Amino acid sequence: MNITNSFDRYFLIPISRVHSHLRCWQLSSPAIANHSIRTFFFARLLGEHLDATPGRDYDQQLLFAACLLHDIGLTSAADGAQRFEIDGADHAARILGGHGISRSDIDAVWDAIALHTSGASRSGAASCAG
Repeated sequence: MNITNSFDRYFLIPISRVHSHLRCWQLSSPAIANHSIRTFFFARLLGEHLDATPGRDYDQQLLFAACLLHDIGLTSAADGAQRFEIDGADHAARILGGHGISRSDIDAVWDAIALHTSGASRSGAASCAG
């Protein structure tokens, strides 16, 4: 196995979502930001374990945005009157909306963030999975 190819497959961050990466680092503590990056890597590994293919079975860009911003509700920038998951999902939606991301993609990320601690799903809701 070529180490470079293995590294590229697992650890390259989708470039089109670099803004959300920078935003996460600006708003979060280093511990939360690093946790969020690790979440993306683990999600990719889990997807591979389940034979899921980026682009076919899930949208890697949306997965990256959802993982990176999933705990943004723990920051002062997104701290509101709701559970941190909902405050974070709302804040992530504002970030993504400000960069021309489609409503359906924003809804998928919102669902992933809002529901990430409950293990539940919203009936009929879009998801990061295709």
